[in-house]
This record gives sequence, structure tokens and C-alpha cells, in this order.
Amino acid sequence: MKRRIKFMVTFMALFLSVFTAISVSAASEDPYQAVIDKLNKEYSMNIHFMNSEELRTSSMKEQKEIDITPEEFEKNLREQIIENNRAEAEAREKFAELEAKDIIESGNGVCKPINTTNTALH
Repeated sequence: MKRRIKFMVTFMALFLSVFTAISVSAASEDPYQAVIDKLNKEYSMNIHFMNSEELRTSSMKEQKEIDITPEEFEKNLREQIIENNRAEAEAREKFAELEAKDIIESGNGVCKPINTTNTALH
């Protein structure tokens, strides 16, 4: 039993170290992926390059070639993230206003029918 536990712990440690090494080497080879990883960590997001399945479902055959420097890529992506976060916050605020307006306009739930014939006689 102890031998099995030691084996499992050793296997998991080996697996995690190999996975970490692969992730680090992939990020170090691709400066654009390193930028994405940095911004994902900074803004708690999950931005990624599309995988083959996502490319297929979006009717794209392949990703476009990136023709800007990693620094320009980071600047542009950062600006888009900031603008997206601003727009999302604004949308949440507007949605909250609409919800509050719906609650106020709903009244107390008691509706009184208006009889137009009686009001015309008085």
C-alpha cells in the first residue's frame, strides 16, 4: 500500500514537472503566446489562439499570420482588453438600471380597472 502511494506521488510529480516544462518551453518559443499568458494572468482572463476545432466551427481554415511585433501585439491586445472591460462594466450598469426601472414601474401589484363610461358621465 505504501509502495503504491509512493509510486502515485512520484508519477504525479513527474507528470507535473514534464507538463510545466512543456508549457514553459512553448511560451518561450512563441513570444505572442508569452504576451497572451502575461495578459491572462494580469487581467484574470482566458484569451487563447483558436485550436483546430474552434477554427473549424468559426468557418476559418487557419489563423492569420501575426504581422506586428510582440510589443505592438501586447499594446493592441491590452487596449482591447481595457476597452472590453469598460464596455462590460457599462453594460452591467445599464442592465442594473433597467432592472431597477422595471421594479419601480411594476408598482405595488394592484391594478384598478378604469371604467371610461363612468368617468365620462361625472
